[in-house]
Amino acid sequence: MIRNISYHNHTVQVIVEGAGKPVLLLHGWPANARLWQAQRDCLKDRFQVITPDWLGFGQSDKPADHLYSFQSMKQILDEIVRQLHLEGEKLTIVAHDIGGPAAILWASEHQEKLSRLVMLNTLFYDMQTPLDKLGHFIFGLPGINRLQMSNLGLKGLMLNLLNNKKKSGRTAIHEILQRHIPWPQQLRLKTILEPVDGEGRALLSSLAETFTCLAVEKYLVVAKQDPLCYRHMQKLQEQYPDIPAFTIKNCGHFIPIDQPEELNEILGQILALPAGKAQTVSDGVV
Repeated sequence: MIRNISYHNHTVQVIVEGAGKPVLLLHGWPANARLWQAQRDCLKDRFQVITPDWLGFGQSDKPADHLYSFQSMKQILDEIVRQLHLEGEKLTIVAHDIGGPAAILWASEHQEKLSRLVMLNTLFYDMQTPLDKLGHFIFGLPGINRLQMSNLGLKGLMLNLLNNKKKSGRTAIHEILQRHIPWPQQLRLKTILEPVDGEGRALLSSLAETFTCLAVEKYLVVAKQDPLCYRHMQKLQEQYPDIPAFTIKNCGHFIPIDQPEELNEILGQILALPAGKAQTVSDGVV
């Protein structure tokens, strides 16, 4: 079922499937709800699975004058919960990439509404790796960034971040990019640069502490072959070793399409746990 959520006179498209306790799956950049197809198919028989396209992505509106920030993403998440009438439910949120900071910000204000928070290959620190700095620099270069923001450039970028380059992975990337209609190149750049500039950088400097202080069940899913976020996840594990974590060895950045069966197994284990049993899954390895 397609649901349209209103946010500041713009429309955010949300796919809602199944029935049961709600599970929100939040994509990052440059993806959309298609990222989670394998997880929707796996979970919808037991849960209400909710997969939005963030504003600026997929089939949602793409206003050119909008400030694409973690704070606005948090507000969008709040509208999704309110307009889908999920306030009385205990939610599980699974977030990837730049969806992670938005989920953490929302969770910090609504801990009573959360059952579990699961972070996949997400950002926890400001400019943590050389690749963080290099990518930010390259995306800011005129000419080069236009090439990188083309359909061909994005497809090449995503394939390079995928460990599983089988037909299924390539097909998923093609379908993700096809779902972005229309998606002007300048907007593509805004949606990656604005969240991590200015206020976003300040927010990332304290995000790990915000996350670890949440009084909700927290889990990490870590892909060891991810050149973008593995160092973020590794540093968080080093600083806070008590947070339950699953490690997928042969997996790149886009876990949901890179190793879908492994991720489905992990999410199944997490969602099957009784409340308060988070420590029983610590140091899981797939």
